[in-house]
Parts: sequence; structure tokens; C-alpha cells
Amino acid sequence: MLLEQHIARYFNCPLLVEERYAQIVTSALAPRLGVASFQHAPLLANSETMVARPARMPTLTEGGVMIVPVVGGLIHRGDQLDAMSGAQSYTHLNNVIMRALRMDEVKGILLDIDSPGGEAGGCFELADSLLDARRGGKPIWGIANTQACSAAYLILASCTKAFVTQSGHAGSIGVCLLHMDISKAMQQAGVAATFVYAGAHKIDGNPFEKLSKEVKADLQASIDASYTLFVDAVAERRPMKADAVRATEARVYRAEEAASLGLVDGVQSLEATLLAFEKKLGGPTGTRITHHQSDEENMTTAVPTAAPGISPEAHAQAVAEARELGRKDGRGEAAKILGLPGADKRPKMATMLAGDPDISPDKAEKLLAASPEETGGGKLDRLLSDPKVGGGDPGPTADVREARRKELAAIGAQISKR
Repeated sequence: MLLEQHIARYFNCPLLVEERYAQIVTSALAPRLGVASFQHAPLLANSETMVARPARMPTLTEGGVMIVPVVGGLIHRGDQLDAMSGAQSYTHLNNVIMRALRMDEVKGILLDIDSPGGEAGGCFELADSLLDARRGGKPIWGIANTQACSAAYLILASCTKAFVTQSGHAGSIGVCLLHMDISKAMQQAGVAATFVYAGAHKIDGNPFEKLSKEVKADLQASIDASYTLFVDAVAERRPMKADAVRATEARVYRAEEAASLGLVDGVQSLEATLLAFEKKLGGPTGTRITHHQSDEENMTTAVPTAAPGISPEAHAQAVAEARELGRKDGRGEAAKILGLPGADKRPKMATMLAGDPDISPDKAEKLLAASPEETGGGKLDRLLSDPKVGGGDPGPTADVREARRKELAAIGAQISKR
């Protein structure tokens, strides 16, 4: 049912979306309309392109900047579809941003944008909401990292400051509408569709018959109205006249081109943008953004680094304390892994798994169970038993090593209870 809702809102309505993404979505949705052999958009190699869940976790930095990712195709409402298809809803984004603006610890918001655009419905409302929020006192910056096209560009243009990364793209200020005529495909399949309706325009634009000139003209009028709204909105937000916006003819521009036209304020990295933003807000600066992936979802994390004005000694002490906390937290997990059944028969793998902070004991146990027993012992065992190590000491025996593993496992159990 959710995919059918996506189909209904994708065809015969204005879209603020970059052309290649439109092809990808079309190739994914066409089979659900009975066009199994549809090959117009071979860009979609597999369905994972559509269902991959993007990183969307807002992150508050020590400098008071709330980083809000804007990732994937954009739709109005549809939070359930959001989670399934990789799309992101305007309403959800607006709710996140409005909540962040009400938080005392948030001094400003940075929109981290990587989106080809999406539906026209809901986009202009979000853009106006951002404009109103800017006037409320807290600044909202945005960066195309690496793509802000069509609807996503309007969101970027609605920010107090707009940037693009060096390899990024921005623009595609245009509107499109897709009508699919599958009447011939249905005829070949021996299928006929019959509408029973009231109202002359009730079935305008349906996919089971050719688009008439009259209906096409009505759809074109809708597109023209949305385009004018789009152009005027960009001209209101950027240092560009409406004629200059129209002259882009919905082109997608590389970073330097976008900056020269006035579509963005500059070309710089996400980290440089965040540093400049924190400095502008007068809070701590020097936050580094790192991206990492776990089994469940992608996450974005803000990691504080040495800020200007802090002595190297103070920074070194802070790093040492942070590492000690991390060591204590990770020690229990490592001890559990080394004490797992089968670790003694696979010491090399157990040692490797114990040193990986992303590997949980449960996952390590499955990996160990699925791995063959090692011959000759692991690296750690070889070092411990090497008579050249420790001034000729042959090292602990196998029984001693086993006892140590059990001791580590016991320590890990105690730590996990704290």
C-alpha cells in the first residue's frame, strides 16, 4: 500500500527533482504499473538504490550547532514511506528544525544536504518556514554535501548562508511532470481498463490512455505556475533577479559555477563550514565531523578537536582522558570476546575481533563459530610462547593462557554490571 501511495504522488503532479533521479524512480515504479519490461531508465541497477536508509540523525556540537541531515528524495508527509524507501519528508524535517530552534543549547542550525529534490507539494511550505525561522534570531546555514538540486536547492537557498562542497552540485531550478501511457503494454498483455466516472475531468491524466491535448495543456499550466513560484522564491532568497534564475534553464551547476552565479555563497567543506559557523556564533570551535556505518544504520557524529586558544597540553590531557574512558568502556567487551567459547581454538581471529570496537560479543561469537580452528596459534600466542621474547622466558603455558582468558571474561562480566 505504501508503494502505491508513492506511485500516486509521483505521476501527474509537479516535481522539483533532478532529471537523473526522476529516471531512477521511474524505473523502480514502472513495473508496479504493469510495465515489467520497462527499460527507459536503466540507471537503477538494483532496488537497493531506492530502499537504502540515509543518515539522518541530528547532531549537536559543543559549539551549539545542530547539524540536521537532509538526505535522499523529498516528499510531503509520508513518514512511514520515508523509513522504507530512503525518502525524507518535509514535515519531519520541519518538525526537527522547529524543535531544535526551541532548544536553549542550540545557537544555530546547519543543514547538511545531499538530495536530488522531490515533490513540489510541501517544499514551498518548508522553505517559507525556514525563512520565518531565520527572522526569529537563530541563524540557519546550509551546505550542498554533495548535492542540492531542485527542491533541495530551494531548501539550501532558504538558509541564511549557503555553501557547496568542492565536488558538489547545485541548481536544477525547474519543474517536471511525468505522465505514463501504458495502454499499448496493456493491449499486448490482453488487459483492458474501464473507468466508470462522473465529471468530465475526473480521469484526466490516467495512465491507461494517451494524454489528450487539452489535458496536456492543463498539466502544462500547473507546471508553469509551480515554476514561477520556484523562480520567484529563489530570487527572493538569493542575490539574483528572476530573469537570471530563469536563464539557468534548470541546469545543474558544479561548485565553482554555482558560486559564480550567486546560487551559493562559497565553496568549502562541511568541516570548514561548521568551523566558520561556530566561530560566528561565538562558541567553542574545532568540531570535526566523522561518518561511520554500523550494522543497523548510518550515523553522523560530531567529534571535538583542539580548538584555537587551547594549549597543546590541555588538549593532550583531554584526549588522554577521553581515550581512558573509551578504554574502560571497550575493555569489558574485549574481555568478553577473548573469553568466548572457541576463542582458544581461534586466538588470532579472537584477538582481531576484540580489537575492533564495532564488533559486539554476540557478533564475535557467531564469527568465531563459523570460522575454522587455527593451526599454530594466533599472533598473540606465538609472541607469548616465543623464547626470544622476555629474555628467554618461554612464556605462559596453554593452561595459564586459558586461565587468563577466563579471568578477563570474569572482569568483563563485572564491568558490564556497573
